[in-house]
Amino acid sequence: MQTVKAGEPALDGTAPAKRKKLVAIVDDSPLVTTRVRSALGRYGVEVKEFRRAEDLLAARRQVAGADLIILDRLLPGMDGLAALERIRETPELARTPIMMLTVSAEKAYVQRAAQFGVADYLLKPFTEDTLVDRVARIIGPLAPEGAPAGRPRPEILAEIRKEIKRAGRGKTALALLGVRLEEATPPERREEARRQMVSLLRETDTVLAAAGGDFVLLLPFADRSGTEVVRKKVGDALARVGVAGTVFAVASFPEDGEDEEALLGALERRLAEPASSAPAGETGAAGQRGDTGGGNGGEP
Repeated sequence: MQTVKAGEPALDGTAPAKRKKLVAIVDDSPLVTTRVRSALGRYGVEVKEFRRAEDLLAARRQVAGADLIILDRLLPGMDGLAALERIRETPELARTPIMMLTVSAEKAYVQRAAQFGVADYLLKPFTEDTLVDRVARIIGPLAPEGAPAGRPRPEILAEIRKEIKRAGRGKTALALLGVRLEEATPPERREEARRQMVSLLRETDTVLAAAGGDFVLLLPFADRSGTEVVRKKVGDALARVGVAGTVFAVASFPEDGEDEEALLGALERRLAEPASSAPAGETGAAGQRGDTGGGNGGEP
């Protein structure tokens, strides 16, 4: 049996074995570590979890050469700043990029952390799509393994349900913008499309990649005009990166449905309508469907 190291050509001349990217997450919340592992795992990233900074340091040889350390600010035992200092003093980890998780980023804290070369800050709570996008900026492009990574319908419904509850409590608008790419769009192009959409939206917005290949954009506070602004920006951005034949559709709460099943169902029907097809960057019939009610305009 031949032994091949990552990045070296096999003895039979086949393509070199590809090393999986490695991310270490240090957070005492199982919900956070599970979410990070789930989100990055869809892109073939190996995630090692640690509850305390002391645990990470004790396992330094296991994570030597990691592509990124995600470090919570508030930890049991050694806190985030103390952990930063120790990590930079540890030869196996000293050059590893670090992303801090925090519920707030006060100026004084950011300045102190900057002394240790923190690469980025991610505010809690965060969406999985935001996490993937921010991690990719540090460790390089993340492409889904095999078929495009997508959430099953029950997960999409659960995310919509949460936003409906928020909109109902605050009596604010909520819009769903559906984006359907051509069926023949390759996985790497779909991933680029997702990144473009994430980069355009506000932190309160969410881009969900559905298992069927469509994208569902959750736009809290977006009224009719605000949703159209987002649709046009997305269309223009996708056209610039060569994604053509995009279909858009809009469904709004509560006009098109008062629960997640009704709202997503309305969006799916409109995406399937031939009249909803429009070239990227142009206003099609779908862009005119679904009055998104009041709100702050949804300008990203």
